[in-house]
Amino acid sequence: MEQIILTFYVIKIMKKCVILSIILSLMGLGFIVGVLYTFLYSERDYKREQDKYFEKVDYSFFGKMHSYQLLSGSLYFIEIDVDSATFTKNNISNNDDFVGLYSKKDKQIFFLSYFETGGRAKGKIVSDTLPYVRVNSSTRTVEYITDKDSIFQELLRTFLTIDLQSLKDSQTEEMVRF
Repeated sequence: MEQIILTFYVIKIMKKCVILSIILSLMGLGFIVGVLYTFLYSERDYKREQDKYFEKVDYSFFGKMHSYQLLSGSLYFIEIDVDSATFTKNNISNNDDFVGLYSKKDKQIFFLSYFETGGRAKGKIVSDTLPYVRVNSSTRTVEYITDKDSIFQELLRTFLTIDLQSLKDSQTEEMVRF
């Protein structure tokens, strides 16, 4: 009789363990599905925001990089002395993400972009040997050029989290956001 009662309790405990393992497996699977959905949704939302921005603008510019400053990772604050700039459409509002600032008066552009320098220099770097930069919103590219040979091409993208106005040296004039 004791053996039957013991067997009954062992079977009851085993059923609880099986049910618990099934519940934990389903919870783990639900967590994995939730994380994947979040990543996929975030990527889709980011692409949608980028597409909205590029529907509102059409510009290109070319000029000599005057300076750059590391912000984080490979993201740099870049200052360009403009040789040519064409802004055929610029319908962004103050609440929209943007790429940079343009000073018609000083013929300078300040923008954020990824840039490979071969190192992680601290502080603002100003040099005569910096490359030329060509940016085109239609192709969404930033191209870094030396001696007419492309040395690096990066995807043009918007950034909202950084206040470009506070990064540039002089803040006395109106800047055009693009």
